[in-house]
Amino acid sequence: FSTSLEVAVSVDAENLLTGEQRHCNTAFFTFVAVDERGVYAPHAHIPPLVPSTPEEIARYHAAARRRHVRLQHKHATAPLV
Repeated sequence: FSTSLEVAVSVDAENLLTGEQRHCNTAFFTFVAVDERGVYAPHAHIPPLVPSTPEEIARYHAAARRRHVRLQHKHATAPLV
């Protein structure tokens, strides 16, 4: 994506007495390029990510699918002009 990027955050908990760890949550944050005034910068350019490992490639494609779903939802719920 040329003006935004997605960051995944994984949250794990650890029982300090036993050392047992468990996954609690995963969240995806989308950051959009803005100018010095904090306004969306449609002409900004974020260098493309080039995934190289199988895990990176899978994550890249999953992010593209999430983006596609978000854009479909955005267009489906946009007010009629």
